[in-house]
Amino acid sequence: MKIDLNSDTETVNWKYENVLYSYVAEGIIFATESNDIIYLEIYENKTFSYRFINLNGKDILWYDENENLKLFDSDGNCIIKHRYNELKTVKLSKDNIYLMYKNRICVLSRKGDEIAKIFPPFGYVFYRFIDGEKLSVVCQGNNNTADKYGRNDWKFQYDFLNNMWHSESFAY
Repeated sequence: MKIDLNSDTETVNWKYENVLYSYVAEGIIFATESNDIIYLEIYENKTFSYRFINLNGKDILWYDENENLKLFDSDGNCIIKHRYNELKTVKLSKDNIYLMYKNRICVLSRKGDEIAKIFPPFGYVFYRFIDGEKLSVVCQGNNNTADKYGRNDWKFQYDFLNNMWHSESFAY
């Protein structure tokens, strides 16, 4: 899928199932598509915000660096508006929303109901999500988790069946 970002008109354009779509918002600085969701980064009023929209141009979720989050129904109507203290970042999957904090990930349904909490591997804190279909993260360790070269940022993938993290590699 090709996504065209026109920063002069602050419009994102794309084609999905032979239909052209446009999304207009002030301050769009980045747009991409992953896993059938369009992700936008916006800088407006000295604040970064992030939006997830579906391929039909309907809002799914917005959040900003001030920890505000809005969740939308399938028609693009806001159903939840909430402030989440210490929210680091957000990941969407087909069925769930993952809210990352330093010491936990809250798993929400697409309707905003909390389903579960996932905690980081022992000795680590969450840093960021890794794009993709599976739940993968970068975690920051400490001197006890560092290798002999002092590297302590690791990539982990979550195993939902066994409810545990598997270390995959160094993060960088």
